[in-house]
Amino acid sequence: MQLTPVDSASGGAPLPAGLTEDGSGQSLWRSIVDNYTLRPDELRLLADACELADRIDYRKQRADELHREVGENLLIRGSTRQLVRNPLIDEARQELAEQRKDRIALNDLLARLKLPDLDPDRDGDDQGRDGASSGAKRSASA
Repeated sequence: MQLTPVDSASGGAPLPAGLTEDGSGQSLWRSIVDNYTLRPDELRLLADACELADRIDYRKQRADELHREVGENLLIRGSTRQLVRNPLIDEARQELAEQRKDRIALNDLLARLKLPDLDPDRDGDDQGRDGASSGAKRSASA
């Protein structure tokens, strides 16, 4: 995965190439780099996590397509006209199994970043209510 050059005016880490446009990977990247300052090794972990987030979305979409394609046709005619289970069922199950594995890997990658809470005193209603600057970036390694 290649990273694009940093735009010094924006001050943020560049989006990794290859992420789905406006997908979960880009959303995850922005949500983290907008709030934390990451080291290069942490940026690499985050880039991998973003790729996984996009892959999870793809697998979900693919499994949904397969389920729609199968519809009520759980059994189909085989080559000798016998009834056999629709092979798309197994393909959909495989996509869902891979999606579960990817979710576990994504959770592991995000846990390895060890990102602190942005505001541990915050109750979720009022960001920055204690007078702290809500735009300040926090270091992930702190």
